[in-house]
Amino acid sequence: MKMKNSDFKGGAMMKLNKLLIPLKLLAVNIVSILFLLGLIIMNTATYLAFGVELGLANTGVFLVVIALIIDNESRERR
Repeated sequence: MKMKNSDFKGGAMMKLNKLLIPLKLLAVNIVSILFLLGLIIMNTATYLAFGVELGLANTGVFLVVIALIIDNESRERR
C-alpha cells in the first residue's frame, strides 16, 4: 500500500501542537502551580527551621487550606 504525499500534510503541525499542549496547560494553571510551589517551600522551611512537630502542624494547616480552596472552587462550578 503506497502512501500519497497528501497523507502527510500537517504532520509537522501536529508535532508542534503536541509540544505546545504542556506549555498551554502550564500557562493556564500558572497561579495554582506557583501557589502550591510556595506552600511546598514554606513547609520545607518550617521543617528545617523548627523541627518535625511544627513542620507536621504546618503541613496539616496547609492541607486544610488547600481543601477549603478546592471546596470553594467546586461550589462555584455547581
